[in-house]
Amino acid sequence: MGILQKLSERKTAYSFEFFPPKTDTPLEAVYDAIEKLSSFDPAFISVTYGAGGGNKDRVVEIAEHLKNRNYEAIA
Repeated sequence: MGILQKLSERKTAYSFEFFPPKTDTPLEAVYDAIEKLSSFDPAFISVTYGAGGGNKDRVVEIAEHLKNRNYEAIA
């Protein structure tokens, strides 16, 4: 189900925004947070691309993780 369909079918829709760590910190903390928040059944999850562009690869990695788990992801 796409984002627009989810938003049109719900009175209240939740979304979450994640910022990838700027350092080489493992992404497991981000993945753990995603799993904990999944009980809220978010309509989508956004991954913010940094203005400096330094975390591009990490944004893609998190977006792929989301898609592999059937979340709607916006990067």
